[in-house]
Amino acid sequence: MNPLHLLLIIPLCIAVLGLYPRGARWLPNVAAAAMVAQLCIVVGLCVPVLRHPVIMTANYGIDGISAAFLIITTLVVASALIQAAFLLPAERDHDASIPEQRLCFFYTLAGLFMLAMYGVLLAQHLGYAWIAMEATTLLSAPLVYYHRTRHSLEATWKYLLLCSVGIGFALFGIMLIVASQQSSGTSSLTFGVLQAHAASFDPRLLRLGFIFCVLGFGTKAGLFPLHNWLPDAHSEAPAPASAMLSGAL
Repeated sequence: MNPLHLLLIIPLCIAVLGLYPRGARWLPNVAAAAMVAQLCIVVGLCVPVLRHPVIMTANYGIDGISAAFLIITTLVVASALIQAAFLLPAERDHDASIPEQRLCFFYTLAGLFMLAMYGVLLAQHLGYAWIAMEATTLLSAPLVYYHRTRHSLEATWKYLLLCSVGIGFALFGIMLIVASQQSSGTSSLTFGVLQAHAASFDPRLLRLGFIFCVLGFGTKAGLFPLHNWLPDAHSEAPAPASAMLSGAL
């Protein structure tokens, strides 16, 4: 069994359990406990890689920096879901407008959102990293809209539109990077190949591609002055979702 598959089991189980609409009473505690177990798995898998970087497959794998960020991301998500086990049920007790189904669906989205973030960190291919980054947008936007208010709807649309425009810039940047390889005789988006042959790429297209990638992924990261979506999304999302957006994504 590929060790990378161990990272997927618990988030997938949380996502599936969230589809059961009557699990609102026990799901928050189960998800919190499951994330503690997930953190142990990630630490056990990633700590050896910090000393001896290993790429496990051609397109996905763990190197030193991804191992460090896998631990940080899992720690943030685990902390957020532990907080959610206390916050979300108490909030629902005081707000009858939040149905059980919405509370459970929060965990489905959180599990899938975590998998998308893992995809970004594990990708050894620029195209797959872009796909995973776009998936983080699509899966986290409904978390911003959790309270179903007018302000949360506005924040969700702003988040979707600005981040989608940004990710479009990033895609154009990736296309320019592909175009810059024509003079070198290579055509690959795998990080190892890009590093090995970068000196032979067309420098003008490569620099232009870099600029568009910085603009695109910078919008997603909320870098100034590309951060217009960030204040609304963080203020309207539930605290655990905001923690995952700001502390992990």
